Amino acid sequence: GVAFYERAEVKDVLGYLRLISNPRDEIAFRRVVSRPVRGIGRKSLALLVEWAAGNGWTCLEAASRADRNPAIAKRAAKSLKRFAALIEECAPGPGRTVERILRDVIERSGLAAEWQGSATEQDQQRLANIQELVTAAGQFDRSQGEEATLEGFLEATSLVSDVDSLDDSAGHVTLMTLHAAKGLEFPVVYIVAVEQNLIPHERSVQRGDMRDYEEERRLLFVGMTRARERLVLTQTKKREFRGRTFSTIPRCSPSSWPSSS
Repeated sequence: GVAFYERAEVKDVLGYLRLISNPRDEIAFRRVVSRPVRGIGRKSLALLVEWAAGNGWTCLEAASRADRNPAIAKRAAKSLKRFAALIEECAPGPGRTVERILRDVIERSGLAAEWQGSATEQDQQRLANIQELVTAAGQFDRSQGEEATLEGFLEATSLVSDVDSLDDSAGHVTLMTLHAAKGLEFPVVYIVAVEQNLIPHERSVQRGDMRDYEEERRLLFVGMTRARERLVLTQTKKREFRGRTFSTIPRCSPSSWPSSS
């Protein structure tokens, strides 16, 4: 599948962070100014870019003054000014951690709003991805302590993205979903997070349908039988998941799941 940091929704959030970190980042500005849709058309954006260049301003500076340009439609001008204000409001400051900045971006931009009310698997996955980015930011804050900066986080995510794109010929770990592992075999297999709401998945637990539990059993069996020599199952007492910390209930043995018999 697509590497985590290459997913469109993750790139959008990171685009906001790059623009906050560097207001002169024109590429980031153009990526996120209309994400989510704000009623800023291509014509209005082109006029803004031209106007900014003519006055020696950044696009963000021009956006903050958009109502002064009569060529830009009033609705678009209002949206541009609100966008510029949003970027300023989310700027780093005393006591503002990277996680706090990231949460502000997600909440104030409206990026997550359109997915939160959706029941589609794709939208829920997008929401889960940006929530995982919040988890990553929190881990970065704790690992760096007082040295944690927005610039440092962006640099770290950039390095991770670069590593994801490497194509090692040997000695590397293959990371995949249980579904993707079907038909493959490896000398050693680690199945991570054999815990309630992960294996079995929370959707199966919530629905309470025995067919879902049976499918979870089959899926775990697929993963376990991929190992030729050694199989390791892991669990935690507490887990950070989608930006929150949970106490987990381990489910090491499939026999502990509800039985259809």
